[in-house]
Amino acid sequence: MLKTAALVLAIALLGTVPATDPDRAFASARDAVSAATYPRYASYVVMVRYTSNGHPYVQGWSTFEDLRRRVVHAQTFSSYENMHPHVAKGINFGFGGVGPSGVQPPPDPLSRPYKPPQQDTQDTPLGMVSFGINQDFGLARNAPPITATPNAHDVDPDAPAPPLIGTTHVDVKLYDVTLLGDETDNGRTLVHLGLQPLRAPKANRLRELWLDEKTGLPVRARVAGIGNAPPWNDVEWRIDYDVEGGAPYLQRETALAPLAAKQGVATDVSVSYENVTTEAIPKGYERLGFGDRVGVTDP
Repeated sequence: MLKTAALVLAIALLGTVPATDPDRAFASARDAVSAATYPRYASYVVMVRYTSNGHPYVQGWSTFEDLRRRVVHAQTFSSYENMHPHVAKGINFGFGGVGPSGVQPPPDPLSRPYKPPQQDTQDTPLGMVSFGINQDFGLARNAPPITATPNAHDVDPDAPAPPLIGTTHVDVKLYDVTLLGDETDNGRTLVHLGLQPLRAPKANRLRELWLDEKTGLPVRARVAGIGNAPPWNDVEWRIDYDVEGGAPYLQRETALAPLAAKQGVATDVSVSYENVTTEAIPKGYERLGFGDRVGVTDP
């Protein structure tokens, strides 16, 4: 009985954020994200919204990811707003095809009648994206990089997933971390950290973190760029997370400055992750699809 109580206490303390030691607070965030367990697969729609040359653009890429191997496949051609009228408020999770509390999730955009896009994605101002919903900007220790593939079959249910085991580690100090105070958000206490990279600022992109004091998981962040190419990695972004099953998922990424786009600039740029469904075995249609490009991918 005492052993059980001690184990429960140890698990509870794993994510608790030390409110007076900035380096330990950041280490607790890394501990919490590294310990998070994801389902094997997720399907979702990456919606990109912006305005360029006075024209509003709304593009969405149906995306399928092996969350354990961190391999992403996005459909080559985007679906436009008339194929995706649902505007999500936060992540709409479903498990095994059923949403929270047994509510059926919104229809998958692939189930709608196909309508050719108005423009080829390579001709639109910001082009195609293939982004992973579990991007943590280096918080998880020893996690493989998120990679994108044009071949849906590469997100393969027969490929072994990395074992979920703990590892010992010695942290290399990546940032000069400062405590910027506590904040209250929806009844939660958030520990606000400032981060200044000590090396490789293009790789170590975190600049601010807001952590749930009780779990250590990120709620918000400010990062120096998303994606692996300009203009996505040229400006700073606000990152909002949603937590499901003890694991952080991207909810929304909002550009904090205009992006240089083809023949102009893109303003009010946001990326949201919608119609999210997690599953143990992928649906048959999710393994179909082959394109000649992946567009902008995770760094």
